[in-house]
Amino acid sequence: MRTTIDIPDAMYRRLKARAAAEGRPAKALILRGVEEVLATRSSGRARKITMPVVVLVNEFTASASEIVSGALEDNGVATLVGVKTFGKGVIQTIFDLPMDSGAAITTAKYLTPNGRDIHGRGLTPQVGVGETEEVLRERLRGKSDDEVDQALERMRAEQLRRAIEVLKQKMTR
Repeated sequence: MRTTIDIPDAMYRRLKARAAAEGRPAKALILRGVEEVLATRSSGRARKITMPVVVLVNEFTASASEIVSGALEDNGVATLVGVKTFGKGVIQTIFDLPMDSGAAITTAKYLTPNGRDIHGRGLTPQVGVGETEEVLRERLRGKSDDEVDQALERMRAEQLRRAIEVLKQKMTR
């Protein structure tokens, strides 16, 4: 569900200029109830990644790391391994208001190169391994802290083992 607000033209121009001045790599600026695409073109100096890449992700993969993971996946560069990511893909700007108050307004939204909106959805890895820490802790409720920590370490080791396996498979192609 997308919630939008109608803002005055002066604020709209100020927000747009601020995002541009800060060089935000946002693909879309969400304002006035419409998506306005910002031109963010590559200078052409980027080099294509030609080596096999695997990215380990989990529920703590958020914001910039999540956007980079999605971009690598969209461009066919990387295979994501692990569990679903957090789903943080917006930028909020804080505006000071009278009486020591303020308002946080979503001023930009990150999309992957293929236009996927990750906010609130996250990225689902092509190779799912394990479960979120919260689910694991809930499943092991009543167990000792040591047992839970050992289970977390085993899960993380399995995620790494599987990522290495996927990487080796990609290297033989």
